[in-house]
Amino acid sequence: MSSEEYKLSKRIKDRFLKLLLDFTGPFYHKKRIPRNWIPIGGVTTHKDKGNSVLFTTDNGFMEIKIINSRIWRVRASKSTLPNEHTSWAAIEPDVGINLKIKFEYGNYTIKENKNLSAKDDILVKVSEVDSTIVFEKVDGTIINFETKPISWSTKNDWSSCQKVTSVEEKYVGFGEKTGELVKNGRKMVFWNTDPACFGYKEDPLYQSDPIQISVREDGSAYGIFYDNEHYSVIKPSKKGDKIDYYTESGPICYYIVTGPTLKDVSKQISTINGKIPLPPRWVLGHHQSRWSYYPEEKVRSIAKKFRERNIPCDVIHLDIDYMRGFRNFTWDHSRFPDPKKLINDLQKDGFKVITMIDPGLKIDPEWDIYNECINQNLHCKLPDESPYIGKVWPGDCIFPDFTNPLTREWWGSKFKLLTDVDVDAIWLDMAEPSIFDLRRTFPNDVLHDMNGRGGNHRDAHNIYGHTFAMATRDGLEKIRGNKRNFIFVRSSYAGIQRYAASWTGDNFSHFISLKQSLPMVLNMGLVGQTMVTVDVGGFVFNCYPELLIRWYQLGIFYPFVRNHTADHTIPQEPFAFDKKTEDIIRKYIDLRYQLLPYFYYHMWEAAQFGLPIMRPLFMEFPKDIETYNKKWHNTQFIAGEKILVAPVLEEIKKNETSVKQEIYLPQGDWVSFWTKEPIKGGQIIEVDVSLEDLPIFVKAGSAIPIGPIVPHVEKTSEHPLIIEIYPGEEIHGKAYFDDGESKDFELGEYNLLTISGIDNGKTIQLDISSDGSRDDLLTTNNTMIVKFFKKQPPKSVKVNDKTYSSDSLSSSSYWEQKEEGVLSITIKKPEFPLAVEIIC
Repeated sequence: MSSEEYKLSKRIKDRFLKLLLDFTGPFYHKKRIPRNWIPIGGVTTHKDKGNSVLFTTDNGFMEIKIINSRIWRVRASKSTLPNEHTSWAAIEPDVGINLKIKFEYGNYTIKENKNLSAKDDILVKVSEVDSTIVFEKVDGTIINFETKPISWSTKNDWSSCQKVTSVEEKYVGFGEKTGELVKNGRKMVFWNTDPACFGYKEDPLYQSDPIQISVREDGSAYGIFYDNEHYSVIKPSKKGDKIDYYTESGPICYYIVTGPTLKDVSKQISTINGKIPLPPRWVLGHHQSRWSYYPEEKVRSIAKKFRERNIPCDVIHLDIDYMRGFRNFTWDHSRFPDPKKLINDLQKDGFKVITMIDPGLKIDPEWDIYNECINQNLHCKLPDESPYIGKVWPGDCIFPDFTNPLTREWWGSKFKLLTDVDVDAIWLDMAEPSIFDLRRTFPNDVLHDMNGRGGNHRDAHNIYGHTFAMATRDGLEKIRGNKRNFIFVRSSYAGIQRYAASWTGDNFSHFISLKQSLPMVLNMGLVGQTMVTVDVGGFVFNCYPELLIRWYQLGIFYPFVRNHTADHTIPQEPFAFDKKTEDIIRKYIDLRYQLLPYFYYHMWEAAQFGLPIMRPLFMEFPKDIETYNKKWHNTQFIAGEKILVAPVLEEIKKNETSVKQEIYLPQGDWVSFWTKEPIKGGQIIEVDVSLEDLPIFVKAGSAIPIGPIVPHVEKTSEHPLIIEIYPGEEIHGKAYFDDGESKDFELGEYNLLTISGIDNGKTIQLDISSDGSRDDLLTTNNTMIVKFFKKQPPKSVKVNDKTYSSDSLSSSSYWEQKEEGVLSITIKKPEFPLAVEIIC
């Protein structure tokens, strides 16, 4: 069989397998929502417990607890509630707030035990008659209410609740879901599943983030995290006035975060579910991957081509074929005879190496890791206590029970086998968990430790990948000490950002997958997953030049950027096609590196506050009603808070050379990133976008930190920092610097620059202040160049206490005008605070 015949045969088999799995998966796992329900009933007694109130009702128990002034928790069960809520995601801050409860007009009104003065302070009202709940602001604004009380199924363990509003809402969030940004009218299932590649309407996918965010067109927002790791269903109404939640087992538990803005909601979600650990700076560089690069000579060849062709790249990923027979923590020495030397050689040339790990352990009595797992009783078991055995890449496998703390500790220690050969980071896969049979995952009767509580796979399924990441993070933190770690996963539960970044799994090489990646990444960012990527170019089927170009144009704005494809596809590296394609892609990878200081600040901001790096238009412009138009929020986004990107998400029509594209610029003043021409916002513009072009706009008055074009991130230390000042009456910007590798920033070893100023047309005043214990610009050559886009040279320039007149500017080491319309001030070893004044 020829190579082409083999590829065709493989594609046909893959399509057949996909159709088969699409049928068998729902057959085994789709669960019918019960029809008959028992309501929780009216309140019979209540007990004030300081920061919570416990209600006993006709048919159950309910607890209202305050977490902080903007976050509340509700628990309800038909049986007695445990004293504490056990969560795989939430970590509740102890802020010492007590409640005050009052009964009047048939309702128990609960509030913080203080004088409520702010209009956004919260009241919770519980009806004595049926225990329905109203969340209300002190100014009378209703957040949501219930017309149907919390209920239990009459036949099994299902629970349900419903939230109703009198104002139409756009329901966003929900994590990794296909389709458009707004999920009104879309039933969603939360049950981690490997769909063997996914299209536009696939559900469920690999991750479960049951977090609803409700956005209103007046700019207000709130969120609800339904904290139950079991099989769950969320059904928002199409109109946007009602949302139903169902869970197969366990008590109802939800956290309501009350905003009042979308940015507040993202911050509040991170307050309970955590934020990303700041990853190494090199993670923001360009990643190259495929299933798989081997043998060693192939890896070296790929690395060499990037350097020879001057295409920046920081990371090469090794998929499962680097292992010996797919055994975790091993190397196939026929393919990689000396992995440490290979990795060290790549590191000398500026490349980092990331290796994949799966949870399945090959049954091999000659393999010490298998024996340890069995002998120490750390594996998943069937009810008769025999090992559960499933088939994955190595064949028959056992599976560590990561819900067991002893297993997590043991597993984490094994990463020393990879760090000893200087592997830089870890990629976790197949932990839905994915199994090669018609069921596609573990049977429900597989037993799990569940942190000592015991349970079966109905309890553990959605958190199996989550605990896989916990074990990996904990192990690497112990092994590597002060060095930052990077892990990314395919399968997870809410709160995964504390342990790992993620990618969206096995997409298609198709414009549909490119288009839907945008709302998917936006929604994942809103619920806390601020470090997400998508397989650039697509994973399944063959990519082609136009698609790869358009994907890189969008992909360089993903929080991290990885080109990845499947084993039977044609190559899709940036240099895999013709020179024109390579040149265009190089241009945009170069742009990624130029914007690296901008992205690094926002990655730090995500680690500090939980704000996403890619944002919907209405997050930055909540008062602009047009940003709620799906035509714009599904096709445009804000990178950070100052750059608007309008990627091309459709093919150029036959016999044409460009795409006619309508773009909405939100209210305010904008500047073209490419031409520096000012554009008025609050309008729709139409542009012809050729294959080489990507529409990018910058908020007027932005100060954008810019870096050099370098082969890899570490090389920025040889170059200055550039601050580009985009014309505007008020100037604002930030930049963040640390060593990029260690955790010393936690001890204050960083420099956070805050840039502010005014431009009245005749005078530009700029002030740059510094925060942190470092006064230099780490990861640069400690030189700053401030660029102003002005047509005419200035009459004088003042930097701190030194003034330069127009006569001396040309000879000054401060001033250059090498580019037309660009005025540059070069400041070596800047001392902060720094003041710049320009007289035009």
